[in-house]
Amino acid sequence: MKLRKILTCFLVAIFCLSFFPKKIKAATIDVDTEEKLRAAVIGAAVGDVINLTADIYLADPSEIFIAVGQDITITSGHATGSDPYKLIGHNGCYTIRVGGTLTIDGIVVTHRATETGGGIYMRPNGVLTGPEGSNGTLNFISGEITGNHNFVDGGGINNEYGTLNMTGGEIYDNSSSMGGGVSIASHALFYMSDGLISENSADYGGGVLVYIGSFNMTGGSITGNKANDFGGGVCVFGYDNRGLFKMDGGTVEENTSKDTGGGVFISGTSRFHFINGVITKNIAANFSGGVGIHGSTLTMEGGQVVANRASDGGGLLLTNSSTGVISGGSITSNQADDWGGGILVLSGSSINLSNMQVSSNTAGGNGAGIYLVANGTLTTGSNVSIIGNKTSGDGGGVYTALSTYANISTSSDTEFSQNTAIAAYAPPSDISIYPNISYKNTSIDTHPLNNYDINWLNTDPANITLTYQSNGGVGGPLVDTVSVLVRSFIIKSPSDVGVTFNGYSFAGWNTEADGSGTTYSPGDVMSEVPGNMNVYAMWTPLGQNPNTGDINTIYNDNFLTFSFNLNSN
Repeated sequence: MKLRKILTCFLVAIFCLSFFPKKIKAATIDVDTEEKLRAAVIGAAVGDVINLTADIYLADPSEIFIAVGQDITITSGHATGSDPYKLIGHNGCYTIRVGGTLTIDGIVVTHRATETGGGIYMRPNGVLTGPEGSNGTLNFISGEITGNHNFVDGGGINNEYGTLNMTGGEIYDNSSSMGGGVSIASHALFYMSDGLISENSADYGGGVLVYIGSFNMTGGSITGNKANDFGGGVCVFGYDNRGLFKMDGGTVEENTSKDTGGGVFISGTSRFHFINGVITKNIAANFSGGVGIHGSTLTMEGGQVVANRASDGGGLLLTNSSTGVISGGSITSNQADDWGGGILVLSGSSINLSNMQVSSNTAGGNGAGIYLVANGTLTTGSNVSIIGNKTSGDGGGVYTALSTYANISTSSDTEFSQNTAIAAYAPPSDISIYPNISYKNTSIDTHPLNNYDINWLNTDPANITLTYQSNGGVGGPLVDTVSVLVRSFIIKSPSDVGVTFNGYSFAGWNTEADGSGTTYSPGDVMSEVPGNMNVYAMWTPLGQNPNTGDINTIYNDNFLTFSFNLNSN
C-alpha cells in the first residue's frame, strides 16, 4: 500500500512537470558568411546570440528575416578598439526585416557607398494585426545604422506597427523621402532613452518621421539632420490625435529645414507633449526654427526652446487653429529675421502661458517676444515673464495686428521688463478701455501699451520714472518723470522730496534699500536709465560722521546695519 502511494505521487509529479517548458541555455553562434548567417537565423532558438566574425555582404536580394516568435541578438565579435563588423545589404533592398524580436548590439547595418536600400524594415509577413507596437520588436543597444538610402520611408529604420527601443548606438548618414533616420508609421511605437540620430536627410523628418504613431524621447540626441520640406529633426503627421511626440529629456539640436520646422514640426491634429529637454540651434528657412505646430496641439510643461532661428517665428510657430498651453519652461534667445522672434501665432491659433518666460528673443520686424495676427490670441496666467526682448520694429515684448487689443488677456502677475523696440510712446490717456491688459510691472512708463512692451503708436514719447522712497523715514514717495528721449535724472535733495527721519541725518540715495547698490548725492546726474527705477534714502544717527565715525548706523525699513570703523591711531 505504501509503495503504491509513492508510485502514484511520482507519476503525478512527472505529469505536472510535463506542462512546464524545459529551460534551454541560449547559444552563441559565430558566423562569417552569408550562408552561415541565414542558416543561423532560421535555426535560432529563443535567446540565441549570432556573433559576426567578419563583414558580410548579402548577395541574395532577400532580407535577413527575424520571424514572428523568434528572439535573437546579433552582435559583433571585433577585437577591442577595432571597428565593428558590418552587415551589408543587397542593392535596392532592406538589410533586415523584423517580425519577431531582434536585439542589435555592436554591429553596423549598412549598404555599399554606390548602392541604395533601407537598413531595417519592421514588419512581419501578411496583414498587420494586434494592438499598437505588437508586430515585431527591435532593441537597438549599440552599433551603427548608417549609409542606407531608401526611396520611400525610413532610410535607417522603417517601423510599421512594431516597437523600437533605442538605448544606445548611432543612426546616421541615412536618407529617404520620409524619415531619413527613422520612420514610425501605422501605429508603431518608438522609445528613445539614449543614443544619437544625426546627419540624416529626407523631404519630411530628416531625423525622425512619425505618421500615425508615437515617439517617446527621454534621452539621447537628434542633431544635424536636414529636411527639404518639414521637420529637420522630428516631423509628426497624424489625424484624430493619433500622432504623438512626447519629449521628456534629450536634445534636438542643429537640425535644419529648407521650409518649416527646423527642430520639430507637428501637423494634422497630432500632439507634442514637451516635459523636459532642450530644442536649440535649429534653423528653418521660412517658419519656426525651433518648433512648428500646424493644426495640432502643444502642451509644454518644461524644457527650453533656445537659440533657434527662422525667417518668421524663430522659436515657436502656432498656425492653422493650433492650441498651445505652456505651463513651464522657457522660450529664449531665439531670432526671427522678420516677425515673432520668440513665438508667432497665426491663423486662428491660441497660446496660453503660465509659470514660464519669453526672454531675450530678437526680431528684425515686429514682435520680438510674441507676434499675434488679428485672429490669434494670447492669454497669460500666473508668474509669466516677458523680458529682454528686442525688435527693430514695433512691440518689443508683444505685437498684435488687432487694433482693439481684444486678442490679448494678460494677468496682474505678468512681468514686462527690459523690452525694447524702434521707438517708445506714452500709453493711452484712458487705460480703462483696456481692462484685459493687466501687469505686474513695465519696461518703461506706467502701462505696457508703450511699444516697448506691447505695440502702441502715437505722437507722444513714453516716459520713465524715478521713485524716491523714504526708507524708514517719513514723507514721500515722490515720482520724478522724464521722457525716454532724455533718459536721465538730476537727483533731488531730501527737502525737495519731503522726507525726514527724526534723530537721523540724510546720507544720500541708493538704488538698493540695504545700501548695497549705487549711491547718489543731491545734484548728481543719473544717466542712461534703462527703465523705471527706485532710489532709497540712507540715514545715519545725528552726531555721527557717515564716513569716519567709529560706529555707523544705516537705517532701512527692514533692519539696522552696523558697520565698525576701527581707527588704527
